Amino acid sequence: MKALVKKYQTQGSVSYPHIGKFLRQYFAKHGVNRAAVARELGVADSTATGYMVQESLQFGILWKISLAINRNLLADLASRLPIPFATPREIALETELKAVQEELNALKLENKIYKDLLK
Repeated sequence: MKALVKKYQTQGSVSYPHIGKFLRQYFAKHGVNRAAVARELGVADSTATGYMVQESLQFGILWKISLAINRNLLADLASRLPIPFATPREIALETELKAVQEELNALKLENKIYKDLLK
């Protein structure tokens, strides 16, 4: 008997990452203890193990795992989207960087003028 594939599991033209594989790789790379995460989430270790094989997970579960490991997994996943975007924090930093660059250019000009006056 063929397994029933739900609509949300059907990949579109741009496939989404396998969330369980993403979590397994992240936990392995960063030494995250799955059992400790399970305790933090208040779920059985077998439930946390089950998360590691799921193709898709509910937003709330990803949110809770992010809090448990103190890492924004949602942003990590969002960065994989083939859509260019900037977070409000990035926009603020870009604005600040532009202002600092403008100030630096003004100071360089001022410094050049002072050097020319001293000659």
